[in-house]
Amino acid sequence: MNESSTAALEGVLQHAFADRDFLETALVHRSRNAGNGKDNERLEFLGDAVVGLVIADLLQRMWPLADEGQLSRRRAELVNAGSLADQARSIELGHFLMLGRGEEKTG
Repeated sequence: MNESSTAALEGVLQHAFADRDFLETALVHRSRNAGNGKDNERLEFLGDAVVGLVIADLLQRMWPLADEGQLSRRRAELVNAGSLADQARSIELGHFLMLGRGEEKTG
C-alpha cells in the first residue's frame, strides 16, 4: 500500500493511524500473504469481538429496559456479514484491500 492510498483511507475513516504497518496488515487478505502470516485473519477475529462488544454496550445504553432477547436480536441485525459488508461498500473499502489474483478475479 502506498502513502497516498494510506492517506486516502485515513481520510475516508477520519482517523490517522499511529502505526501504518498495522493498517496495512489489516488490509491484506490471506490470499495475498504468500504464507508469511502477515494478513488480516487474526485482526478479523479480534475485530468481530470488538464490534460485538461496542454494539452490545450501545444497545444497552439506548434501550435500558429491553430484555436480553430483545438486545440479542437487535445486535444480530447490526452485527452480521451483510450489514457490515454494506458499510464497507459505502466507504469503498474494497479499493484499499490487497487481494491475491484469484480473489481479484472473482471480485
